[in-house]
Amino acid sequence: MKNNKWYVISTFVLGCIVINFAGRILSDRLQLPLWLDSFGTVTAAYVLGPFCAAMVGMTVNLTYGILYSWTNMFYAVVSAMVGITTGICVKKGFLKNLYGVLSTSFLVAVLSVTLSVPFNYLYCDGSTQNIWGDGVIESMEKVGFNSFFSHCMGQFYLDFLDKVITIVLVFSLIKLVQKKLYLKDSILCS
Repeated sequence: MKNNKWYVISTFVLGCIVINFAGRILSDRLQLPLWLDSFGTVTAAYVLGPFCAAMVGMTVNLTYGILYSWTNMFYAVVSAMVGITTGICVKKGFLKNLYGVLSTSFLVAVLSVTLSVPFNYLYCDGSTQNIWGDGVIESMEKVGFNSFFSHCMGQFYLDFLDKVITIVLVFSLIKLVQKKLYLKDSILCS
């Protein structure tokens, strides 16, 4: 995509931003146990690299923060790191097979938790701002786990599921497109 005109790349980036934003709105409205706001970021990382992916992720959080809650702006750091990490993993060839995809998903989820939990404590009294993640926190504290561990697990509950679904879905779609392009080229060469 690097040889394409600037407007094709700009339209692609805008589409990634819209997909992220729509996913986040859908997740909030349906109160899902995941964020759905990184599909565009991961797609941008795969197609355009880490820098563009970071810009896509940050733009969504900043926009969501302006429109809904200013505290979401701080999570732009998390989205940027999701894009950068995924982009680096793509460049290193980790997203060529299912093992690499799942390993990348786990890495991105752990990184997301590591960055999100301090923001959760700073701006939301430790809450994940998701009923599912907060339910995990409450349940773990009732069982007797300490507060910090419970908050980490509540965030991990959301991020792990979200990142695995997102990265596996992008990987599957990329493989499907590659297969269709290969079949198309095979038919044309016959």
